[in-house]
Amino acid sequence: MILTPRIAGAERIAVSLLSALKDDYAGSLGLFLLGGSSESLPAWPGRVVGLWSVLFGRYDVIHSHLFLPGVFVRFRRLGDKRFRWVHSVHYHDYRAMRLGGFKRWVDHRWICPAPDRLVAVSEKVDKSLGPISGKTLIPNGLDLTPARRRESAQVRPVIGSVAMLRSEKGIDDLILAAEELKQSLPDMLVRVAGDGPLMSELRTLVMDRDLGGTVELLGYVQNLDEFYKALDVYVLGSRDEGFGLAALEAFRFGLPIVAADTGFLPELLGEG
Repeated sequence: MILTPRIAGAERIAVSLLSALKDDYAGSLGLFLLGGSSESLPAWPGRVVGLWSVLFGRYDVIHSHLFLPGVFVRFRRLGDKRFRWVHSVHYHDYRAMRLGGFKRWVDHRWICPAPDRLVAVSEKVDKSLGPISGKTLIPNGLDLTPARRRESAQVRPVIGSVAMLRSEKGIDDLILAAEELKQSLPDMLVRVAGDGPLMSELRTLVMDRDLGGTVELLGYVQNLDEFYKALDVYVLGSRDEGFGLAALEAFRFGLPIVAADTGFLPELLGEG
């Protein structure tokens, strides 16, 4: 199973899948980039390998997720057709990504036609890929057993979001919105669970807007259940969202959800 060391929805799905298959397969978890660490991964007691093993190790099946792992496995496929390759696509709109046009061309013209099985995680993603041989639609999923929110006498309203800190997730917009909301809800607290390449930039934005007591950037959070239990409202402000797994997680805790009208979110959430 191939994924990046920055943990978000796709990565947690990969680890859950690998864990479910451990009794039937001798699985290895491959981490990117070269400096990847397994410290922030959800519990995975099995073998963790690096780039060299991903490119040259002996595997019967390789399952890659997202852009960069797809690039590396595609290079391996050029000279090695002995393994079965499954690649999962989690996004459909590249406009919010850095070098988005280039990534879309590489994805749709070079990576996606090559695997033995291509998995789209939502109808939106499936339609964006077009007619590719070996493609199948398997919507993202998780255990939706209702979970109880924490009984609390807290007076301070708490707004929360879970996201990898990349530009397409719109956390900067949430921070700017907090600046406006603070005028009418001075006791409001905004909490963001997640890490990513924009962490430093977003921390600077919080400080520049004098929101240090209003916005908390928590970094990677291992126990998300406790995070969700402490919220009053969940916000999903992505500029694009191939599925919206975090919204389903918020549903489990009976949270009202405010989401951007983009990507697969309208189909996932409905109206009202």
